[in-house]
Amino acid sequence: MLCFERQLRIFDLSEMEKTIPDFSKRFQEKVRLLEEMYKQGDLKIREAYNGTLDAVLRIIAPRKNDTVLLMDVYNDHLPDDSVSETVKTIREDIRQRARASIFQYHAYLRVRDDVQYLEKVVPRAVALSVSPKPNRLGVIPVNSECVRLPYHGVPVHDPSRGVFTIEYLIDLQRSPLSYSAVYFKKDKEEKPFYYIIR
Repeated sequence: MLCFERQLRIFDLSEMEKTIPDFSKRFQEKVRLLEEMYKQGDLKIREAYNGTLDAVLRIIAPRKNDTVLLMDVYNDHLPDDSVSETVKTIREDIRQRARASIFQYHAYLRVRDDVQYLEKVVPRAVALSVSPKPNRLGVIPVNSECVRLPYHGVPVHDPSRGVFTIEYLIDLQRSPLSYSAVYFKKDKEEKPFYYIIR
């Protein structure tokens, strides 16, 4: 549609770690620097942190896989002072790991940009992003109805509106609506490909 004649190529960003001799050192230094800047109240770092926090809190895997407990862990309507000690402990663990992963995520991207890795691997490329920013073309990964990225939740089809959205699985489990799981017969994961509202 854009009249591009070249191939679409996908690169595994982790390959960057092998090509930069001191990658680990650079990465750890960036993590430390970002944490320090956050503590000092740097507005850009705090904005980046806060813009990432809600999504990351939902994608950090809890160490306990008890559905009943997780209903309370992920229930935003239950404040910490109204839940059990176990739920509080799980929430705090998720928060701590989310905090660490946010700094690691942003540090990784900063190292990538510092060494101009993308420019070296794909010179003159058009950068795409699900979070538009200067010099990156914004793309909508599913449709404009989705407020979550595809890998943060599960696809849900609403036949009454004829639309797919991405929802957190825990929200489907607590919803008063009825859902059916739709599978592909030859899918090796044997997990639902999407859910449909009945």
